[in-house]
Amino acid sequence: MVNRADEFFAAVTKEIEGLEMKHIIPMQKKAFLCSADCCDGKTTRAEVVGSCVDNCQRPLQFIQQTVNSAVQQLSNKFSACEAQCQEKAGYIAEERSGKAARKFYDRCVSECAESCEKHLPEMVEHLRTAVGEAEPL
Repeated sequence: MVNRADEFFAAVTKEIEGLEMKHIIPMQKKAFLCSADCCDGKTTRAEVVGSCVDNCQRPLQFIQQTVNSAVQQLSNKFSACEAQCQEKAGYIAEERSGKAARKFYDRCVSECAESCEKHLPEMVEHLRTAVGEAEPL
C-alpha cells in the first residue's frame, strides 16, 4: 500500500521531472552548444576559452542550485514535521501502546505530507520564474 508520504514525494519528483524536460534540459543543450562555440578557434588562450565556457554554464548552474535548494527546503519541512510525529508517537507508546503510537504516527505523517504538498505549487512557480529569469545564452 502506498502511503501519503510516498505520494507526496512522487508528486515532487513528477514536478521536478516536468521542469527538467520542459526547461532545464533545453537549457543544458544551449549551454553545451555555447561552450562548444567557445572552442571554435577564435582564440588560442585556454584562459579565454575557460572564461567563455564558465559564462555559458552560469545560468544552468544557477537553475540547478535553485532547484536543489527548493527541493531541500521542502524535504526539510517534511523531515521536521515527521520528527515531531515520531517524538509524539514515542510519548503515546509509553502511555498507551505501540499499536496506538503507530496509528498516531501514520496519521501524523500523512498530515505532514498533505501540509507540505500544499507548498508544491508555490515551489514549482518559484522555479519556473527562476528559469525565466536566468540569463539567456
